[in-house]
Formats: sequence, structure tokens, C-alpha cells
Amino acid sequence: MMLLVFATELEAQPFIDYHRLLCLDQQYPCPAYAGDGILLIISGMGFLKGAVALSQVVQRHENSGNAINRVINYGIAGSLTGRFSLGEVVSVDRVVKYNPVEFTKTRFNKFFASAFPEIGLNERSEGEVVLAPATIPS
Repeated sequence: MMLLVFATELEAQPFIDYHRLLCLDQQYPCPAYAGDGILLIISGMGFLKGAVALSQVVQRHENSGNAINRVINYGIAGSLTGRFSLGEVVSVDRVVKYNPVEFTKTRFNKFFASAFPEIGLNERSEGEVVLAPATIPS
């Protein structure tokens, strides 16, 4: 089964409509919709909410015998450069933890450590796309 993960309903609604997904009444940690071989969840904003929802849903399906074999995280993101156009679809090469306090300092603390690992999705190349999710205050 393929799992589509969205942070907000606004992002997810076109996929729900296009694939004619049905809202699940089952107990999920977040809103969930299903269709032919597709499960879609709306995790909420922020990497922590996304990680918790994703891990709970994947674990639930592992235990049910209907394992998830592909996860696609869709989302809306901003760019720190003018490299991308509004509405452009971008495949991410690498994910790093973004700490707005550390990254805005004039002298970045090179010893700053995070329990969040850097996740390499592809081999590093010139022009790679890096996603740096930030914590969103509640």
C-alpha cells in the first residue's frame, strides 16, 4: 500500500478529490482517507507531528498484515533562493534539521548537534535540493 502524507487539508484536498478517496472512520492519529491501494493522512504542520503520525500509521499497518511499501510526503515549502518558481514541483535530495536560532547567528555554532539525522535520499550532486524543516511553534 502507498501512503501519501500531507501536513494540511488544503494541500491534500486535490488528491482526495482526484483519487476519490473515502474518509476512514477508523481510529487513526490524524485524518485519514483511503482508496485503491492508497492511504492518505493529514499529519498536521511541523516535523514532530509528521513523524509521530507517520510512525503510528506505519506501525499500525505492519501489525495488520497490510504493510505500507511506499511513503510519499507532499507539501508546500518556501525557498531561500530565487532558484524555484511558484508552483514548481521539486524532488528533494537531502533532509536536514533546520534550527532558525542557530542558522541566523553571524557565527554559526559548528558544534550544534541534533538528534534528528541528516537523511540522504540521493547521492550528493551539484544543484542538489535540501529540505530543512523548521519547528513551528504551537
